[in-house]
Amino acid sequence: MAALSTTFTVKQGSTFKFSAVLKDETDTAIPAASLATLKLTFYDYATGVIINNRTDQNVLNANNVTVDSSGNLAWIALPDDSPIMTVSLPVELHVAQFKWTYGTKGGRYAFGIKVENLGKAFL
Repeated sequence: MAALSTTFTVKQGSTFKFSAVLKDETDTAIPAASLATLKLTFYDYATGVIINNRTDQNVLNANNVTVDSSGNLAWIALPDDSPIMTVSLPVELHVAQFKWTYGTKGGRYAFGIKVENLGKAFL
């Protein structure tokens, strides 16, 4: 299995920000006005359980995700986006995948988020 593009750690129940630039196959930024769709799927890696109802969720300047005229994407994740799904684990891996379309083309980007179980932090 391929490694995820990015992995960072957040605390259970915390707000966090993810930022990226959407680019096409020539490495040119894709502005929001050029996007036909932008969707987010977010799940627990070990169980496959979808987190916070984010399965192919429309996030094109909606649902705490914005894209500007320079292709800058920002996702302000809320506490419901960083739950612990398996309480026996001190840290668990969640996976976020953004998929977008523009014209007849598309792209996708997946990354991992390690969520620290605060109930297990001092055990």
